[in-house]
Parts: sequence; C-alpha cells; structure tokens
Amino acid sequence: MDTAPDHTPPAPRARLTRFEWLGLVAAPIAIFSIMVSVAMLPAVFGGFHFDDASLITENPHLVKEQYLSQYSQQNWFRWRLYQSFKNDIRLAGGSISAELMHAMNIINHIQTAVVWALLIGWVLVRLGRSAREQAFVTAVSTGIFLVHPIMSEPVAYVAGRADVLSALFMLTGVLLYCITFITDASKPKGLVLAFVTYGLSMLMLVWAIFTKESAIIFPVLVLGVWLLAFEKAPQSFQKIKWGLGLPVLLGIGLVVARAVVFGTPGNPDTDRPVDETLATNAWAVINYIWLWFVPYGQSLDHDFTPVESLFTIRFAIALTVIISLMRLAWRWRREEPLYTFGLFLFFLGLAPTTSIIPITDLFVERRMYVPSMGLSLIAAVFVYRRIREARRSGNPRQLRRWQLAVPAVIVLLTLFSLRMGFIWSSDVSVWKNAANRAQFKPRPWRNLGTAYLEAGDPHSAVTAFSRLFELDPKNVPGFVNAAEALRQMNQFDNAWDILNRNVLLLQPNSVEARMNLAMIAEQRGQPERARAMLEDALVHNPDFVPAIVRMGTLAYAEGDSHLAREHFERALRLSPNEIVAHRYLALIYSHDQVDLKRAREHVEQLAHLSAGDPAIRRELAALMIQTGDLAGGFRIFQELAEADPDDATSMLALSQLHARQQNYMAACAWAIRAARVDQLAAEEYLSFCLVPTARQGTQDRDGGMPPG
Repeated sequence: MDTAPDHTPPAPRARLTRFEWLGLVAAPIAIFSIMVSVAMLPAVFGGFHFDDASLITENPHLVKEQYLSQYSQQNWFRWRLYQSFKNDIRLAGGSISAELMHAMNIINHIQTAVVWALLIGWVLVRLGRSAREQAFVTAVSTGIFLVHPIMSEPVAYVAGRADVLSALFMLTGVLLYCITFITDASKPKGLVLAFVTYGLSMLMLVWAIFTKESAIIFPVLVLGVWLLAFEKAPQSFQKIKWGLGLPVLLGIGLVVARAVVFGTPGNPDTDRPVDETLATNAWAVINYIWLWFVPYGQSLDHDFTPVESLFTIRFAIALTVIISLMRLAWRWRREEPLYTFGLFLFFLGLAPTTSIIPITDLFVERRMYVPSMGLSLIAAVFVYRRIREARRSGNPRQLRRWQLAVPAVIVLLTLFSLRMGFIWSSDVSVWKNAANRAQFKPRPWRNLGTAYLEAGDPHSAVTAFSRLFELDPKNVPGFVNAAEALRQMNQFDNAWDILNRNVLLLQPNSVEARMNLAMIAEQRGQPERARAMLEDALVHNPDFVPAIVRMGTLAYAEGDSHLAREHFERALRLSPNEIVAHRYLALIYSHDQVDLKRAREHVEQLAHLSAGDPAIRRELAALMIQTGDLAGGFRIFQELAEADPDDATSMLALSQLHARQQNYMAACAWAIRAARVDQLAAEEYLSFCLVPTARQGTQDRDGGMPPG
C-alpha cells in the first residue's frame, strides 16, 4: 500500500474551512485544555518546591525594580524568565502568590500547545495532506502533548516555567519564520511583511534564549521545518541561507558567554569525563522514551545511576536503540516525513541537555517538554494511518477499535496527570513520592524531612532524617534540620548533641548550628548562653541577619528597648524586608520610645510585606489617625469593613471616627452594623444613636462619607 504523501500543491478542498477548523481542531483543543487544567488544579495550591525558594521566594531581584545590568550573572542568562515572575508579582498586587504562578504555568502550557497546533497545521497544509488528516493529526497530537503526565513537572513546578515559556517563544519564532518563507518579497508590501515577520521571529528567539539556554536549537529546528515542508520549493533556500545567520550567531554567542562566565557551557558544578557523559546521556534517552510510553514511576528527583564508560551493556543497548531509530527516521523521510520530523524533534529537543554537555541532574522529566511534541506527532500520525487503512479495507470492527483508542488514551493520560496533580499538591507529597521512588538517594529523604518540618510534623521529619543519615552520615543540612525537629519536640538534649557533635564537628564555622543552639538555650531559660551563641555566630558571619534579629528579641525581652532597637535597625540595613525587625520596631516606637511617625513607617512596610494582612492594616489605619491622617485611616477602615462583613473592629472604628466629626447618623449606622456581628463590643457605640443630631449636611446614610 502506497502511503507516500502527495507533494503537489494542495487543492482548495485540502484546506480546512474556518468552521471546520473551529469545530474539528479548536474545539477539541479547548476541551483538552480544560482537561489538563482540571488535572493540574490540585497542584495550583501546592505552594513552592525545591529550587523555587532560591529562584523566587528568596530572590532579592523579585522584590524591587531593577534594570537588566543589575541582575546577577546567573539571573542575566534567564532574564526573560525572571521578568515573567515579576509580572506575576505585579498581578498579585506586589506579593508573591504561589497559586497565581502555578495558574500562569498552566496558561503558558496551553498557549504553547496552541502555537504547536498552528505550526503542525501549517506544515500539513504545505505537505498537501487532506483536510481530514490536518484536523485529526493537529488535534490529537496537541491533545496528547497537553494532557500527557510527563508534562506535570514543567507545568506544576514553578521553576519548570523555563521549559514551558522557552518553548512558547521558540515555536512562535519558528512559526513567524515560516511566514517569512512563503512571503513574496518581490513587491514592496511583501518585502515589508518579510522584514517584520523575520524581525519578530528574532525577537522571539532572543526571548526564548533568555528564558532557557536550550532554545539555541532554534536554527536547527527551522532547518528541519524547511526540509520537511519546502522540499519542492528550492527558491526559499536563499531565504533560509541568509536568514539563519543571525540565530546561529546568537546561539554560539550564548554558549561562549556561559563558558566564559561559568567556566563550562553546561552546569558550572559538574565535571564529568566525556565518555561517561556520552554513555550516561545515551542511557537517559532510552529511559525518556520508556517513561513517555509508560508514564509510571514519575518523580521530581530520579535516582539515575551514571553509566561509567562506553564499554558497558547499558550503553550498548542504548546505542543500538538510538541507531535503529535514526535509521528508521532516514528510511521514513520519503514514505512518511512526519515520522522523521517527530524523531528529529525528539532528539533535537534533548540535545542541549542530554548529549555531550555534562549536567548535574542526569534524568529530569521537564527536559521532555519539547521532545514530547515530536513523540506526540508520531503517535497521532500512526493512529491516523491505522484508521485510514481500516476505513479503506472496509473493516468496521478494526476501524471502531482505533477510533475508540484515541479518546481512551486521552482520558487515561489525563487520569495519570490528575494523579500527578495530587502528588504536586503539597511539598510533603512531592518529596514522599520522590523518596519512595529513590530509596537509596539521600536528597529526596533530606527534602522530605524538611517538608515535614515546615508542615509542622517534626515526628515524621525525624523519621525521614533517620533514613537520610543511613544513606549519608555526613549530611550537615540534614543534621541542622533534624536538630530543629527535635527542638520542636522539646527533646533539647538530643538536639543540642546533634548540633555539637555532628554539625560543628563536620562544619566548625556553621552559623546555622550556633543559631539553633541559641534557640535551644533560650527555650531552656538560659538567655546568657543563648546570647553567647549568637555572638559567636556573628563572629563567624557579622552579616548573619537571623542572629542579629534574635539578639534584638533577647534584648527586648529583658527590657532593653534601646539595645533592641539598635539590633533591629542593623538587621534592616542588611535586609530591608526583615519582617520581625519591622514588627519589633513598630512596637518600640509605639510604646517604648514613642515616635508615631516612625512607628507608622514600619507598619506600612509590614502591610506591604504581609500581603494586606487585615490586622496589620487596622494597626496602620490607627497610626494614620494618631498622626493626623484621618482620611487615610478612614479609607483603610472602610475598605476592611466592606471586604469582611464580620470585621466589627473596623466598623466600630468608623463609628468612632464619624462621631468625632459629630456625624452621629453615620456613627450610628456603623455601630448598628457592628452590633449585628458583636453585640457586646458595640453596646457603648450604640449610644451614638441616642444623640440628637443637628443639621448634618449631605452625607451617606451607610456611613460612607469620610471625616473632613
């Protein structure tokens, strides 16, 4: 049977009409988008994980506006990624919202799938495929890509946005480049369009590279699309020959820049021999293929053992499989070029991270983001071929079997993705899954213990740390966190022994250990010993802010507000967003060394850093009133009262404010509203309703008119 595609220009009916495209392509993709959104919904509320702390919550570049030149060198290489995080923070009103960032990851994933659908649909038109094939292959390949569970890591892991966003920019750039291919530049209008699309394509490339460096595959991907869809259009060779010069130079420049800055084009902490790197990455490729076809055993942190040399059975198996796939790709280039392009995209997508460049983490699921597009395309074309053969052979049973296979597979993949969504719903479940999958790898056990500790379960944390110390008896961060878990369980002696006999023995300059020893001494009622430990920590690191803040809290507890103020102000000079320091300074300037303007400044900072905490906003409103800003205080109290119908405190404050202005009708209105929530607290304020009122002028009977 001849399955070779027809390379003649497509007949008009070979193109989908607008309504066919909406019904057969856009509608299914919309349904698949809803399915993946539901599957990943549990992960939206899962908080931050792993590298998210250093990239987001502990990243000073995200809390204030800075120019590109002010970023650190590492941030500079992923400038567009960090800009996307900052955009999320602006959307959240200046606060870091894990939920919003997870939701944006899902939206970016759907956008990438849409661009992929446009690109594949355009290629199918160029290949002259029928309207039925265009609709089926575009919709199914996009659907598999959208809902496949191997997408869960880049979508549910905020740091995985680098892969998603980079792919979005890169595919958009390729699509724009394709428009440049077919633009007739012989006329002025066409020439302008070609320059515009080419310029936008290069902009997308720059954005893709500055999101993740693996976008350097762009020129090779463009070349692959040209070979696939322009085989019979050699006149476009001049465009590609000249047009690819700039992206090639950008890619080479990035590799050179990384090598200069970090000392290696790959991970700066990795030094692995070339033969071991090749053998290990070849074995990783085989495991990526297996995990895509059998998505079971997924994990954030795989226990992937390196292949030590080229003379091993694992490398021989991997090399055999890879060569066989490449031979098939070469043979299929005439019979079915889409198979060839799918394999080409799979290997090309893995090339920057899984080839000759040494990488610290050997097997990471999010690296399959772009390669999955190639495998999804192969799967969609394969199923379409089977359906077409069954239809031509007149075998209704076989036809029905293949037709039912598509929705069945999509639903099954969605259920697997939903399972991964629940795994990503908390830091504990993420690391519990990773630890169960990697029983002999220390890092998942250390992170599981830390996750339990942060979740308020020190007993489970101690169990996880015990397993960690069996695998790695010298894990200093693990010992520090284990001591903290024991301290929370009031096992002070055991915690003290771990810090003294393990941490300080292995790492004599550890300021974290001294900080924890100070906290233990403080809980034991030994403030002098705690102070000595903190001073010792500051000898080793004079700028260690947690120790400075703790010195301040000790001084304040002993009644020395002047010394406490000095410590807190020193902490703020080093770390302007230190919440505890702002909290204590607001207290000191409100009660001990009264300076209400300075107290207000610190409470304003607290309100900004605490994402609009109502209690802090009420405190700020009270300080505003005390410092003469009646309108500002009124505004905040009214916003709080309207936002929370049960906020009797704000309602009573508004009642009192109106009474001060002799606006007793409004004062009475707010007092009555407060009485519905807390009758006892509002009793005194209800007396405003008994005061005879003179003429009050124009006012809001709901108490909405601010004091003058």
